[in-house]
Amino acid sequence: MRRYTVPPEEEGRRLDRLIRDWWPSVGMGLRMGAIRRGDVRLDRMKVSCSKRLVAGQELTVPWDDEPVAPKGEESCVVRGESRVLPSWVIHMDQVLLVANKPPGWICQPGGSGNGTSLPEEVWRLIGRTGPVPAHRLDVNTSGVVLVPLTKPFARELQRMFREGLIRKLYWAVVKGRCGGAFRIDAPLYAGDGGPVAVSGEGREALSLVRPLCTHGGYSLVEVTLVTGRKHQARAHLAHAGLPIVGDPVYGVRLQGVRRPMLHARFISLPDEASLGDLRGASFTAPLMEDMEDLIGRLGLQHPGAMNRCGDLA
Repeated sequence: MRRYTVPPEEEGRRLDRLIRDWWPSVGMGLRMGAIRRGDVRLDRMKVSCSKRLVAGQELTVPWDDEPVAPKGEESCVVRGESRVLPSWVIHMDQVLLVANKPPGWICQPGGSGNGTSLPEEVWRLIGRTGPVPAHRLDVNTSGVVLVPLTKPFARELQRMFREGLIRKLYWAVVKGRCGGAFRIDAPLYAGDGGPVAVSGEGREALSLVRPLCTHGGYSLVEVTLVTGRKHQARAHLAHAGLPIVGDPVYGVRLQGVRRPMLHARFISLPDEASLGDLRGASFTAPLMEDMEDLIGRLGLQHPGAMNRCGDLA
């Protein structure tokens, strides 16, 4: 008996058709008989010929022939062996990859210049093209990004983002003293590609801000984006008199800081059955080294270290 893992691209297919395509040298009678007898199993259970496949299931077959990769595919199975994942991967399973995007990486394939593309790095890792992030971060914003690996899961995430069911928290180092939690309820107008501006002509935008630590004229703040507008955290914080350090458009410059000190710190999924094992899951992205260094330089001891910033629950 040999075991394989059903890859994401085969999700939703009938078992008998996958067996036919993967092992064309095995005659139809042998294939169907093996399924009916239970010699072909999914997750070690006997199933019918018409059973629909789910990515990540263990497929057991009684023959030793290697499966044939479909035309244009390097491999039609994902083997179950363990592998070392790159440091930017927070989580990966059969349907979702969660990345801690470094600054300088773009969230779409291609693009201009020599920047690294997050989707293309994902493609290299999984050995096929196709998956793209379910949401985006600005090129120099770091932090957590969800990359669905199957089309059904991508559709679910897109729906949940549209309905505001996915919670996103950002950390930012800002110029100014943030004395307490507050709301920024200010519409944002994107215009024709220039900076985003607070304007009555813009779209509704809501951010929730709370301080994590304040020292020497700078603050480390947490921002919850209730809406998801372009440059929302950067524009809203500037509007509130707390511009992000290193932001060349909305913020303030500081020696040695080469990008906006904004990090997508945390994301959580809703408690919905359609997410399967990821129902209610949450992911936290460690800070990048440059942001860690600045926090230390400014005396903003963040809660991941000694929890000196008050009630952070």
